[in-house]
Amino acid sequence: MKTRFLLAWSFALAVILATGSVFPAWCQPNLEDMAIVRINDINEIFDIIDEWAAEANPGQAVTMPARAMMGGTDWIDPNRSAVAMVYMEGETPIVYGFIPFLRPSQNFQQMTQAQAGSDHYRIVYPPMGPMPGEVAAALEKESARKSKDSVFVRVPAKIYADQLEKNMAMMLDQAAMQSQGALSRQDMQEMMQGFLSLLNQLETMGMGVTLTRSKAAFSMEGKAIPGTQLAKALAAPPEGEARLANYKPDGPIQYRSRPYAVEPFMDMLAGSLGPFYKKLGVDFSCFDSIAREMTGEYAAGMSLDLDREEFILEGILCINDPAGGDVFISRMIQCSVDISKNNAQLANVPGGALYERTKDSKVAGLKVQGLKALVSQPDPATQKMRTNAMELRMASQDGFVFFANTDAKLQRVISKAKYLKPGKASGHFFTMDMDIGQFMEMAAKSDPSVKLPSGGLSVKMRATMDMGDGAMRMEMALDPNEIKSLASVFQGMAPGGPGRAMQGDVVMQPDDEMFQPDEAGSQYADAGEPAEPETDYAEPELTPEERLAREVAALVEKGNLSAMYGGPNAALKAYKKALELNPESPAAHFAAALAYAELKDYSLALKHTGKALEFSPDNPVYTYGKARILLLAGEEDAAMEAFVTAANSGSEDAQNYLDHLSMEP
Repeated sequence: MKTRFLLAWSFALAVILATGSVFPAWCQPNLEDMAIVRINDINEIFDIIDEWAAEANPGQAVTMPARAMMGGTDWIDPNRSAVAMVYMEGETPIVYGFIPFLRPSQNFQQMTQAQAGSDHYRIVYPPMGPMPGEVAAALEKESARKSKDSVFVRVPAKIYADQLEKNMAMMLDQAAMQSQGALSRQDMQEMMQGFLSLLNQLETMGMGVTLTRSKAAFSMEGKAIPGTQLAKALAAPPEGEARLANYKPDGPIQYRSRPYAVEPFMDMLAGSLGPFYKKLGVDFSCFDSIAREMTGEYAAGMSLDLDREEFILEGILCINDPAGGDVFISRMIQCSVDISKNNAQLANVPGGALYERTKDSKVAGLKVQGLKALVSQPDPATQKMRTNAMELRMASQDGFVFFANTDAKLQRVISKAKYLKPGKASGHFFTMDMDIGQFMEMAAKSDPSVKLPSGGLSVKMRATMDMGDGAMRMEMALDPNEIKSLASVFQGMAPGGPGRAMQGDVVMQPDDEMFQPDEAGSQYADAGEPAEPETDYAEPELTPEERLAREVAALVEKGNLSAMYGGPNAALKAYKKALELNPESPAAHFAAALAYAELKDYSLALKHTGKALEFSPDNPVYTYGKARILLLAGEEDAAMEAFVTAANSGSEDAQNYLDHLSMEP
């Protein structure tokens, strides 16, 4: 099995093995009906795979057999892609391959019976004579294209649509047996037809994988047929203003969307999936009319309370009518409640939810309306369904709809929004950032078997979506080095335990094994003093940069002590010496700013906070300090803006100050 996997990385064999399992059978050898496989810099991909594999098995080059079969890989041109076009004749994949080279490789040519060009090889598999000229030209054009992915597969969507239509009768029979009468065959057929109508609006579908030393990603792409509802829906979001550009919600999961044209998107959903929702008992027209009142812009943060087994949510969405927020919220709640009236059976369906309206209240002078979701899920202990309640509280003001789990959290969201400044609508259409490390820290608190590195675990995942010109691309990406850290945690929890961790990772051993004596005797001498080390330890020599950093830090600390016992003038002498050594030290600039503020020289204080933020722009402590100094200087508007920026950057002091202001009459 391992050999087959390794050989699959040989390009000529990879496309053959992959297409046999990925692509349904069709027999239309026109260029527009062919699937395309593109691989960028296969030599680099192999190097990265070997590096990753060496973490677990040092000294092993897992790609060596594949490289040997290809006569090495350093002869392949890294600046052009290796490309294959594939179609099926019955059950046989027909492959046309194009491999660009820096220099010829006789071993590869002999192995694949490739036809040599001036700077590339052409492969036809199974061998059937020269490659058609139009195919060769298309392959050369594809090879020169720049790709975002290391490996990418693009398939005509018509293949899947035809396959779905061909197998629909069999799929309906299987679905009818599994539904046990909950939905009729006709109901399910209408639902499938809705999905098929959406699939028929796609021209191509694609999947990609990216492997670099700084990024590991999986992507999906789709391109709609021009003129279809789907093509109109996949329009680029407009440039201009984004009201929530500077809003940063709380939570290890954060997601946001730019403003976009909602109407074409809802037209597409209503036409394609309206019948599907109707059969589920959902009045799609109700949600359709509500969605059209949105600008498309929203931002939210989510966390997880493991003890209570519930999600914690906060966020803001934007609507078109600044004065229509209360009506918008009421209608949204009623649509959800109506689902429950029409689908009482959801109480016994895993993941199903029943909705009910909760009592109104008032927060920060705004009317608050509530919705409770009763989510059903199986209880492993009793094998019966149990219900978890999740409540959402909502209020509105000036085209903002605020939401959170409780009135207290809603208060914080409202106070954040009070001083929000709009920003530029730019970047990805949709972004979701997940701090997996924070989730692991939550898990470690409730599960002793989860052992995290002493310095914490930093693993961040980003999912993005972009669209425009009738095309869409979704990508999920992580840092490979962070994946290794996460893998070491899971290996420490796995059967075989910490001994299976990756080399170089520190994993805590069980308490009863941590200080067991070795064969040579106890780890501690009889007198209780630590045993002498076997070799002397010499502190490593500092680099000039490290030595400078230590000297500056010592002067700042000296200044801090002087400020406590000798006053700001004495402290400034030390801070100025620190800045003479390193004029770009943000810590020294900020310390000097506080000293000048105490002397009521606000101009110099703000000058130094500006310098501190210039060299450390994302430090919420410096931004909060700037806000306090601006307030002392009487610049209240600028101070409020700085408080909001600091709160959005994570300053609890700034957030507490804003909360206090919002509660004042």
